Amino acid sequence: MKNSLIISAFIMLILVGCLTFIGINLTKKNGEYYNLEKHLTSAAKDYYAQYPNELPNSEIIITASKLIENNFLDKLVVNDEECNGYVLIKKNYISHDFKPYINCKNYQTKKYNPQNEE
Repeated sequence: MKNSLIISAFIMLILVGCLTFIGINLTKKNGEYYNLEKHLTSAAKDYYAQYPNELPNSEIIITASKLIENNFLDKLVVNDEECNGYVLIKKNYISHDFKPYINCKNYQTKKYNPQNEE
């Protein structure tokens, strides 16, 4: 009984260590892309702070190209890699939720839809 408890604890410790290692490596690998998503969201929030009458009653998409055209974003680049992107803005009960989506050569946000770029 005591041996099986020790073995179970040891296996759990190894699993936690492996999952932590994988999580740290993924964050390190994709960290610059996550920062680009945050930067895109910030630009969209700045845009709607200046143009609050354009905020949706339900849902709207603002593209990175529109933010660049209106000087809210310089460019959408990571490590000399040009990316495409947009922000989906949804009205909730009190405020608006901003969800960024980017598409780069080596990274794509989950559920990215290229049709939203048009």
